[in-house]
Order: sequence, then structure tokens, then C-alpha cells
Amino acid sequence: MNTANQEPEAATMQQSMPVTTEAAELDANMAAPRNSADLSAEQSAEPAEEEFAVIYRYLETESGKEIAAESVVWDEPELSEGAVVHAVSAEGAKQHYTVDSMSGEETVTVYLKKARNTLWRLVLLGVLLTACWFAIDFIVGKIF
Repeated sequence: MNTANQEPEAATMQQSMPVTTEAAELDANMAAPRNSADLSAEQSAEPAEEEFAVIYRYLETESGKEIAAESVVWDEPELSEGAVVHAVSAEGAKQHYTVDSMSGEETVTVYLKKARNTLWRLVLLGVLLTACWFAIDFIVGKIF
């Protein structure tokens, strides 16, 4: 399967993200019991909120490879920079990415970079600090 010849629309997926400006008020309104007359009066007074579909296109920053939108899942309610997303491969393995940047309005291009494991960085830092400690101890022991 050659993904280079596919159109960008084939690798993207529409995901509906409702645009709500007053989410907190809606939650508070839903908690309070109301009768149908109150609800119909409020609905006629308030303008209807628009809903639109956002098309996400995922690109890996390092390789420039496009990631299929169907395989990308995120846990947050809204995608933003710094968010962690998971790309599920055909074999079922998860690859973790962080959102590096986003651009576009109707079709949002999301640039992803592979999430690094901080445990290996901490182990390497500990090894380097230990080696430096012994080197400094040896030098100070020779001087004094």
C-alpha cells in the first residue's frame, strides 16, 4: 500500500468538535430542574450555537510522515499544544506522541513528535553525576 499517492483527504478524518462558549453555564443549567415553558422561552431568546467539523491532519515532525487520522486517539476533551496523543498501529501497538504545534483553520495540521521516556534520561544523568563525583574526588585527593 503506497501512502504517498493517496490524497490528503483519504488520510484525514472529520472529528466533530462542538463550539461552546458557555460550557460552565450549560452544566449549571442542566443541574437545576426546569419545566418545558422555561426551556422553550430560553431557547427562543438565545441564538443557536454553531457546530462545525474540524478536519485533523497528523504529520510526524522528524520524518514528515503522515499518520492516519483513524489511528490517532487522545484523552483530553480538546486537542492543544503539548497534549499527548496515541497512534495505534495495525498490529495493535501504541506509539505515544506529543503535539508540537498546530496550524490551519478548517483543516488543522497537527505536528507530532515522539514522546521520549524520561526514565532513561534520569538514569543517564545519574551515571554522569556519579562519574563526575569520582573524578572530582580523585583530583581533590591528589591536590590535598
